[in-house]
Amino acid sequence: MAEAANTNDPDRIEALVGDRSVEVRRALMGRPAGSLPEWAVTALAADDDRAVRRGIALRHPLTGPVAARLAADPSAAVRSALARRTDIDPALVIGLAFDPDPTVRAVAVLNPLLPDDDFDRIVEPELSAEVWVSMVARRATKAATVRMLLERSNEPRLWEMAVRRADLPADLVAVAAQSLDAGVRTVVAGRDDLPDELVTALLCDPVPSARRAVLAGPSPIGDGHLRNLLNDDDDTIRVLALQRLQTTQDAADLLGTTLSVAVRVELAQTVAPDDAAVPMLATDANRKVRSALAGRSDLHRFDPAVIVGLAADRSYRVRAILAGRVPLDAAPQVLIDLATDPREEVVEALAGRRGLPDVAVVALVAAGRTR
Repeated sequence: MAEAANTNDPDRIEALVGDRSVEVRRALMGRPAGSLPEWAVTALAADDDRAVRRGIALRHPLTGPVAARLAADPSAAVRSALARRTDIDPALVIGLAFDPDPTVRAVAVLNPLLPDDDFDRIVEPELSAEVWVSMVARRATKAATVRMLLERSNEPRLWEMAVRRADLPADLVAVAAQSLDAGVRTVVAGRDDLPDELVTALLCDPVPSARRAVLAGPSPIGDGHLRNLLNDDDDTIRVLALQRLQTTQDAADLLGTTLSVAVRVELAQTVAPDDAAVPMLATDANRKVRSALAGRSDLHRFDPAVIVGLAADRSYRVRAILAGRVPLDAAPQVLIDLATDPREEVVEALAGRRGLPDVAVVALVAAGRTR
């Protein structure tokens, strides 16, 4: 098979084209476009193996007769592969757009070689939802045609594709926002032209994916809605709501309201090191919040007083987390306190650090702790 993929010897290629092993012929077909002589492409286009013919239809330069043969291939997979080509006779694309197999037609209607007049001819009699989806996906499809296709079916894939069109009329967007299918509503939520009433409705959607999509999108959302979402059951939604609020409000102001532990943990993980909320988070009543702060990778940017406070935290778990992260250029007393902590977990976390300064090593040795 390695030879089939690399040889340029015409005699060897001829032998490989007729090889009894389908794996060899597939390896030959898999060569880069233009690397096979025309006669080899012609021969492989008539191969008994469907995968070989499909590969030829997909990637290799085709003469008119070979393309016509593949357009009449008994396998829909081969004809679908040919329907993707934009370097064949447009007449073949037109023919494939009327193919008896809907999977072939669905590909052909997306081909830019298909003339608009011929596209318009096939819209009315088409009965396959799979083809309708492709018709809606086609950029050149007129708005009136999209509306007509949507009136025919509630097929979620069709509506999802329609909602992805920037030119979908507002009344149809509103209809899609009330779809029974969560996938359709989620796609609607990601649009950048939603009116306030749809944003509000989608923020209350029972499916988290729709609420996430609104929050991740560009639609303006009032602070009141965002505060409500800070108590959402979904972790991602709480994070997104918190991130949005932090662009308009100080973290310290947010802490002045009633926030769940989960939100305070997320705030501790994301707040800027110099934010006024950091000292408040460092003394939070909940250990998980303080642990989240102690586990930050940017502790070197924190006020030294915050580090001192965490090193003296009442929970050994917080102190152990800090010991594994504390900047090694922190105040000597911080390192000494951690090295002589009464809990083994804290000492082990510090002792396992590489590059400990002498003051920490001396404290460990003096306390009878070895690394």
